[in-house]
Amino acid sequence: MAKARKIKRKPRKNAPSVPFLPDSLQAFVARRLIDSIALFFFGLAVFMATALVSYSNQDPSLNTATDKAQHIHNLGGVAGAWLSDVLLQTLGAGAFVMALVFGFWGGRIFKRQSIRPVSFRFAAMLLASLLGAVALAEIPAGGWSVHPYLGSSAGTLILNKVTAVAQEWRIPYGGGVFSGICGVFSFALFLYAAAFSRDEIAAIIFRFKMAAFVAFSALVSSVRGFYNWVMHYNDESYKSEPMIGGLREKLALMREEREAKRAEISQQKLRPNAAPRAPSVAPEPIVPVRE
Repeated sequence: MAKARKIKRKPRKNAPSVPFLPDSLQAFVARRLIDSIALFFFGLAVFMATALVSYSNQDPSLNTATDKAQHIHNLGGVAGAWLSDVLLQTLGAGAFVMALVFGFWGGRIFKRQSIRPVSFRFAAMLLASLLGAVALAEIPAGGWSVHPYLGSSAGTLILNKVTAVAQEWRIPYGGGVFSGICGVFSFALFLYAAAFSRDEIAAIIFRFKMAAFVAFSALVSSVRGFYNWVMHYNDESYKSEPMIGGLREKLALMREEREAKRAEISQQKLRPNAAPRAPSVAPEPIVPVRE
């Protein structure tokens, strides 16, 4: 029976420690502390998302005074009712960006991934929520929120102001164009706020390309199949021609290119920064001296 191997951690020099506690106990407490912080952010994300989804304008809030004995519909209780009312009255559906960012923070902290600089990422989260509200300012809320649009008061106010300025300057673009631009910037700021790395962003772009290619190939294949079916029963001399290159072959080629690129990037990261070698100089030939 194979024996279990124990991994011994060597104590670091000048490392902060408590002299009267063993190193293993200190490591356990420090790791559970980081896990607790991750659990806090993840729980905050779940609480915010639950409170926003279960929002009801009949619950007590800053804008609604109700009896204390009245039933609260929000799943987050009184705190959830107040929080969801404040967020939805200002940012609207853009407040979900904050819940998503907190959830990603919790996952990354649990995996021991860095989210620094936290101050810049927090500011990016707030700005992404605001731009997301502007992007949703022309979409009807459908009675879910008190405000008629998903962008709520902040998003609608900013979009109306930008549209008025554009009309004064005779810019031939409507509110829909500005909403789309704000949506793009909101998504970019969300990626930064959630601490996405370059490899993760490249993977997301690759998946979007794959999905677009699959959808386009399916559309072309359906149109080509319908055309072959019509011509088969109307032209006896017609012979259906298969599409050039199968879908599976194209997808396999895209995956291979993606894996090769990832392998090349990983090799560049692991390659040590070797100092440049000095050019070798050939030794001069020894000429015998005659006496």
